[in-house]
Amino acid sequence: MKISAIILASGFSKRMPQNKLKLPINGKQIFQYIVDSISQIEFTQKMVITNDAEISFYASQKNILAVPNARAEEGKSAAIKKGVENSGKAEAYMFFTADQPFLKVSTIKNLLELYSKNKEYIIYSKYGDDRGSPVIIPSKYRQDLLKLEKDKGGASLINEDNSKFLIVENTIEGFDIDDMETYEKIIKMRL
Repeated sequence: MKISAIILASGFSKRMPQNKLKLPINGKQIFQYIVDSISQIEFTQKMVITNDAEISFYASQKNILAVPNARAEEGKSAAIKKGVENSGKAEAYMFFTADQPFLKVSTIKNLLELYSKNKEYIIYSKYGDDRGSPVIIPSKYRQDLLKLEKDKGGASLINEDNSKFLIVENTIEGFDIDDMETYEKIIKMRL
């Protein structure tokens, strides 16, 4: 399978006093978890969309291409477009958020397995009742992805007829850290 792994890491952490991706959890910065996981899996291409020098350097040490996003202020759609534009002839794009430190390699592999049997469908993760990341979007949606605007993500393309989902039993894997309250809660849980 020719799948491009795209880590979205060029947001502004507007609800945080600092770059949330650099906050520590169990001795590692948040972004390092997803970069380390992606580095363990075979993809045609691996990239992180970021403007941060430290994230770029760390990713490059794991053979993951760092792609700058000069249009980050335009929202999530700009990062998605950068990933798609740099994916060559991928048959699908697997999008990851960089603020999801508890996502397991086994879950990523299970999503890839589901995609291998359903290549015409968008594949996404489901944590309890919530749809989440990562998501695999076939290249037949390339033009739709390139037309996204502002903070619209690939989830806006999903409907009942064009998608399949993987239920992730351990909902903690779906935790993304969007504010200090969530971060402090996770630290107290000692996961």
